[in-house]
Amino acid sequence: MWILFSLVSTAALAGRSLVSKAGVDRQDPYVVAWATVFFSFPVAIAGVAVMGITVTDQTFWPLMLFRVFLDTVALLTLLTAFRLKSVSYITPLLSLTPIFTAIISYYMRGDRISAAGIAGLAFTAVSCIAIYFSERKLTLPENRHDLRKATALVALVALIFSFLDPIHTVIIERADEYTYFFISTICFSIVFTTIALIKSRKQMLESIRNRRLLRLNIATGMFLGVEVLSFFVALSAAPAVALVSSIRSANIALTTAGGYVLFRDRFNRLKLAGIAGVVIGVIVISLS
Repeated sequence: MWILFSLVSTAALAGRSLVSKAGVDRQDPYVVAWATVFFSFPVAIAGVAVMGITVTDQTFWPLMLFRVFLDTVALLTLLTAFRLKSVSYITPLLSLTPIFTAIISYYMRGDRISAAGIAGLAFTAVSCIAIYFSERKLTLPENRHDLRKATALVALVALIFSFLDPIHTVIIERADEYTYFFISTICFSIVFTTIALIKSRKQMLESIRNRRLLRLNIATGMFLGVEVLSFFVALSAAPAVALVSSIRSANIALTTAGGYVLFRDRFNRLKLAGIAGVVIGVIVISLS
């Protein structure tokens, strides 16, 4: 069953990335962030309506608030990066996350990495470098500042995600996946509604009045809801977190294909080779 939930989460993650890209091309990132969280509420409510709310440990609350802070920074940063560069460039570079995770785990806890894991990390790093230089060739000289900025933003998001991955598992142990998603959605809605009202009130109201934007924002939120809840359920049932991560790495291929079909993203052989290398590297890391 966890395999099914992992596949659902993977498809929803790819869908959310593509719809978010379309959203930030038409709206302010603050509005897209608000809509993404707010319109995921139906999925969050459905989960606790069926399964109920459970919190077994008071350490749940500080961990939850810390996670909300990190994810708020990550989401706003990622949406800004989407505004600067193509989705087929941004998504593969998020595979820097396991590299940062391995480094952090080694220095903080002394975790050792197997030879296969080191090979996977090296393969992923080289592939990310290949993607960067291929994108640089496809980018006009006057637009390369945006490329460098987007790359730095994605690296920051990947670093934040490397801290978030173990936090998710710890929080689920202190509640359940349905409670975790429901309460975090409430917290995120409060945060992003406040930010959107302060930063982009007019665009926020326009996104509600404009039917096309409203449909786009609802789709983004529903994709997020399905993606995150399925991910949490898969984490709670899978024999190892790495197995879920390896399946979710397929979203890179799905997002790349979607970027070509929907946004006519440009590719060359080096970029395609880099994307394929990232997928292989992440799978090797996850299964090592």
